[in-house]
Amino acid sequence: MTKESNKNKILIVEDEFLTAKFFEIKLKTKNYDVLKIVATGKDAIESAITLKPDFILMDIRLEGHMDGIDAAKEILNKIDTKIIFISGYSENNFKEKLNNVNYLSFFSKPLDINNLIDVLKKC
Repeated sequence: MTKESNKNKILIVEDEFLTAKFFEIKLKTKNYDVLKIVATGKDAIESAITLKPDFILMDIRLEGHMDGIDAAKEILNKIDTKIIFISGYSENNFKEKLNNVNYLSFFSKPLDINNLIDVLKKC
């Protein structure tokens, strides 16, 4: 399988800079291409439409007025990608709002990067 056919392009949407850089470094060491790091829902939407990532690692609480769930809904209406949510809160805190989003997985922080890699490899 050639590198071009691998699904390995990732957009990181995370408003905590050090957390985002940690994800970027760990993903790059596993040969994933981190396209960009953004901190707002608006930037996530614009970047996703432009860059067309295979995966979006999406924090739920973001800078600005839009959260990650609303950004994910808008992104999924415009492009075909897979959303992996991350949050400092449990999935149950967002259960009702998440029911309307087709997402791949949800991880609570702190994120075990190996669990994330396992999910990415399965796709």
